[in-house]
Amino acid sequence: MLSTPLPSTTLRRRSSLNLVTLALAGVGLAGCGAPPSNDARADSALGAWQSELMVAAGVVSTTAVATSRPIGTGPISSPPPPPPPTIVGTLPAPPPPDYTFTTLPFLPGGINDNGVIGGAWNGNIVTWSNGALTAILPLPADLSSAVAAGGALNNAGSVIGQANDRAFVWIRPLPADCTTTDCMLPTEIRAPNHAHARPNAINDANVVVGSFLAPPVVPFWDSALHAFRWSPTEGLVDITPQNWFSAVAMDINDFGEIVGYGLQGPDSAEVALRWSPIVGRPPVARLGPGEADAIAITGVAAGVGSGSAPTFWSVPTTAAPNAHASLMGGPVPSDVDAMADTGRVVGIGFLGTDHPNKPWTIHGGALEWLPVPADNANTISDVFSNVRVNTCGSIVASQALEFKAANATVFDSNGFLWTKPACDPPPPAFYYFPPGSVAVTTATGIQ
Repeated sequence: MLSTPLPSTTLRRRSSLNLVTLALAGVGLAGCGAPPSNDARADSALGAWQSELMVAAGVVSTTAVATSRPIGTGPISSPPPPPPPTIVGTLPAPPPPDYTFTTLPFLPGGINDNGVIGGAWNGNIVTWSNGALTAILPLPADLSSAVAAGGALNNAGSVIGQANDRAFVWIRPLPADCTTTDCMLPTEIRAPNHAHARPNAINDANVVVGSFLAPPVVPFWDSALHAFRWSPTEGLVDITPQNWFSAVAMDINDFGEIVGYGLQGPDSAEVALRWSPIVGRPPVARLGPGEADAIAITGVAAGVGSGSAPTFWSVPTTAAPNAHASLMGGPVPSDVDAMADTGRVVGIGFLGTDHPNKPWTIHGGALEWLPVPADNANTISDVFSNVRVNTCGSIVASQALEFKAANATVFDSNGFLWTKPACDPPPPAFYYFPPGSVAVTTATGIQ
């Protein structure tokens, strides 16, 4: 499950790998709702409705008129005008959108498959379920006045977040005998030399991935981000490919496969990367140009490829370490933010000036723009970010809003939850590997 990326007023790459400092906006994830209706039926109805709309204000039928004559039978006169359209019915209303939205009183940072939402509220990391705040997660005493951000969480309820450039994980569920604040405190994910660290995702085994600020690999290079994997038993491991300038780990699935991106040098182009502990798959592999932002339990990765196009990458093998890339059909340019194990992808795309960063979702090859509140004449900018999704198909995101009020410029932020009538169907099969075929690896050589 993913954490919260940095918001922006323009379509952005997820982070600049030669940043000297890390910043994190107070946003969080969100929860589960009811899933979508039959996509194929909805698409068919929409296509039919659009075709009918091109004819007239009603469903019409027309009669073909011959305009040719046999050779040698005299001059060709102008064909008679076609008969007027015959109204055979009324134009059907467009199919209703699958999704409806609800505003949230906090900035979501994640949503798990139980519908529990994590996020940031009044500088605290919180959880939210069934329309109510369920927990305010405590910070260590030395950070009592710090502003926390994040909120990605797994299905057990463990939550990740950040405060004062330090990364934390609140392991849940709590022991039965835990009744004091001391046992509710988070575990700190300590980077080398106490460097700035940021957690991006956590799986159901409480393995966390993210990035930390590392010293330069070469003396004249700037400081760079390094990718890490952390677990309660092994602590933090730097998984940046050997001799690479920088890398970021963005997501992890429940088999421990990780995706992200990296730079071989400070001026080189971003390369999408995958780390895998599964036998028969490269420990570290290039997927192609761009950045991989999400990975499903099937091993399929999603992200932004060449030309800022939403892209899927197939599962690489030792024999073919470079995964096959395929376009998913989303808007270009776009950011891909997350992908559920069902294959539903969410992201942010450009859609005119009213919503320069509007949320969208793709499932089964069908693109749907999510409904959002309408802007008004006082709106200056309206930017959505940090879109997350669970296996039900429920979606959360944050909105940064700038508008005029009484000759003053006001900045505001909102959280949103989108739900639909029914959950997405589960993946076609349960994916598993025999015992001994999955083992944690620390290999950093790249294929």
